[in-house]
Amino acid sequence: MNSMARKALAWALFIPLVAGCATTGSRDQTEATLNSTYRIVKKLDETLGPSVTKLNESAADLSARVDASDKEIAKLQSMSEENQKRLDRIQSKLDKLAKALYSERGISAPDSPALAPTATPPPSEEFKVDDTKVTPAPPAKVEPSEATPPPAPPKVESASNAKADFEAAKKTQEAGKFDEAIRQYQEFLQRYPDSENCESAQIRIAFCYAKVPDYEKAAAEYKKFRTNYPNSTNNIPVALYNEANAYKNLNQKARAIELFKELVENYPSSAAAERGRAALKVLQSGN
Repeated sequence: MNSMARKALAWALFIPLVAGCATTGSRDQTEATLNSTYRIVKKLDETLGPSVTKLNESAADLSARVDASDKEIAKLQSMSEENQKRLDRIQSKLDKLAKALYSERGISAPDSPALAPTATPPPSEEFKVDDTKVTPAPPAKVEPSEATPPPAPPKVESASNAKADFEAAKKTQEAGKFDEAIRQYQEFLQRYPDSENCESAQIRIAFCYAKVPDYEKAAAEYKKFRTNYPNSTNNIPVALYNEANAYKNLNQKARAIELFKELVENYPSSAAAERGRAALKVLQSGN
């Protein structure tokens, strides 16, 4: 007998006690009523009992499934968080590699994602430099007098010294000491005006100014590079892009647009032109 039948029977026993003063006839009627009620309750118990049991079993099964789902969700959440951490670490490494690459190649990193489409590789500054040298005219012959000794021959710096000084300046730049690197590159240009690394030293000066940052001097140095090395077909597009980028950072959009157009029109197949098109589109859209 389930709880419903027991409760009904308890009430059936309780009622006669309360009605203690009832007559014998009324007791017989009460007993008949109780028996009838008992039979009804018993029948309900027999009819509903299996359904209640099945419902309880279904509820227990559903609860177990919910618990299993909660555990699976927690597991998936943990995996998602771990994957996000891994992605963050990978992104951090990629950022460091990109920074080192830009520094190594002496170009300005883009200041916004719009200027650095991931599908386009950055233009490289480390291109082959024109090895053509300009031979200076020989000095006029001066006949020394007896009272004036002949001038001492000019000091000629060795190629090995030039290479060592250039590499030292590059290391300073790569260490992020841009002011010091600028000074070293400038001294290099003064001491070794005929070195094959002069072209690279000049464009690196401009790059370092952009990293300080001093965009006005960076723009001026990139323009100076284009003036001094007009035949550097590989590096001129890089200088144009970075000079335009410097003017963009100075909020001189008109000048930046002018230089980006010059880059795209004159060097359309260069890697710098690909980035220039994207930058030009952003500036012309007013963003």
